[in-house]
Amino acid sequence: MIEVKVPGKLYIAGEYSVVMPGHKSVAIAIDKFITVKLKESTHRGTIKSYSNIKLIWSRRDNEIVVEQRDDRFEYIIQAMHICDEFISVKGITPKYYDIEVLSELESEDGLKYGLGSSASVVVAVTKAILQFYKYEYTNMEIFKLATLAS
Repeated sequence: MIEVKVPGKLYIAGEYSVVMPGHKSVAIAIDKFITVKLKESTHRGTIKSYSNIKLIWSRRDNEIVVEQRDDRFEYIIQAMHICDEFISVKGITPKYYDIEVLSELESEDGLKYGLGSSASVVVAVTKAILQFYKYEYTNMEIFKLATLAS
């Protein structure tokens, strides 16, 4: 089983100004994490998160298809989709896997604390999937894939 932990972030300054050209911000990693666990499966996969909600997914015409839609899973599904495209271009055949996302960046009832959980989820899922395929990624590749998924 693959396990990836990614910290949340906290802006010290410039959270909103950074979206304007020429402006800067300061962010730090915090000691709260998103953990992604991933293991191989056959014929279809599962995504488990948000108070143990489990979605079943498969592929149709090289697209990830989820049996039951839940918008809270959109960042996870987008990261999966982008990684599928990336590894396919690298000549690797996509496989099925079960993925579980555990968060210290939200309350027990699912309310986000505002510590970058969406970005952390995308980065953690991307890293876990590339590790699953034994692809030796660079930090720049993770950045680019996560940005595309976001």
